Amino acid sequence: MTLLIKISSICVCLGLLGCTQSAGKNPIGVDGQSSSSQSSGIGHSSSVNGSSGQSSQGGSSTGSSSTGSSSSGMNSSSSGAPSSASVNEPDPLLDLGAFASYFKWIPGGTFTRSDAVKVTVNGFYMSTTEIPQNLYEQILGNNPSFYSSLDSAPVERVSFVDAVTFCNALSDSLGFATLYSNILVDAQTRFDTTGVRLPTEAEWEYAARAGSTQAYSWGSSISSDTVSLYTNPLVVSSTAAVGKYSPNAFGLYDMHGNVGEWVNDWYAPLGLDFVLVNPTGPSSGASRVYRDGGFDELLSYRSLFVTQRRSALPGDMQPNRGFRVVISVKH
Repeated sequence: MTLLIKISSICVCLGLLGCTQSAGKNPIGVDGQSSSSQSSGIGHSSSVNGSSGQSSQGGSSTGSSSTGSSSSGMNSSSSGAPSSASVNEPDPLLDLGAFASYFKWIPGGTFTRSDAVKVTVNGFYMSTTEIPQNLYEQILGNNPSFYSSLDSAPVERVSFVDAVTFCNALSDSLGFATLYSNILVDAQTRFDTTGVRLPTEAEWEYAARAGSTQAYSWGSSISSDTVSLYTNPLVVSSTAAVGKYSPNAFGLYDMHGNVGEWVNDWYAPLGLDFVLVNPTGPSSGASRVYRDGGFDELLSYRSLFVTQRRSALPGDMQPNRGFRVVISVKH
């Protein structure tokens, strides 16, 4: 415990000094982990039960990473996290109005992390793409993106705080309860009712795998023809329009590449798992997890492994990091 506190303190100090590192510039370990933090996120097997249906505060990257895997699954004090999961649930057919085309129902199921731990999640709606700039601007009235010439590209240069602010605003637009409170301090999350939020790490990895047991949702190899990936500055030098590349088996686009994606969990090392059904992560921390990898990961394909996890301070903003959202359904 003392060691974790010291590590968190060091991470915060580094963040305040502005010690960020650019994505894809660091060596990647043999297990798909980065040897130091990169500025886009990522996050390996899953049993798919059913088929898919239809403001910012200052900060910088903490330099945290871990052996590739998803949710830490630790006890959380977040409100109402269900302790049992229903797999193969039918689409509850929520009325999403004008936003229905942005979402797909992901049925619940179980996946196995790279540390051989099985994790189970309930079904949820997930945005089929990373949130595009035009939708972000429609909801919040601004576009903070560095690569802003294409409004169908994912919004980036957004902090965790920006992302959850968007979630609350979209919940308002849909007539749902807002799930985040105390956003500028610790962004407490409700899980006991229907609303828009960031995916938990477990939800993100389950959705990214879409039944795959390999490094990527489609197999073990990767190229710039498969994802938005910077292998040659003359080919890919910025983010791509969302949905440009083929989706995974769940119908989700850009779960590898384009931009890294904030998830809801506070960062903590794996191995302290107490909740393996609908885990929501630690109840507090210094930095938030982000998964996936950005277009500028160069040839460090391991940084796009579905197991890769990294973290940054909640106020950190990078031009290769954005987010997608889920709509949790009260069970």
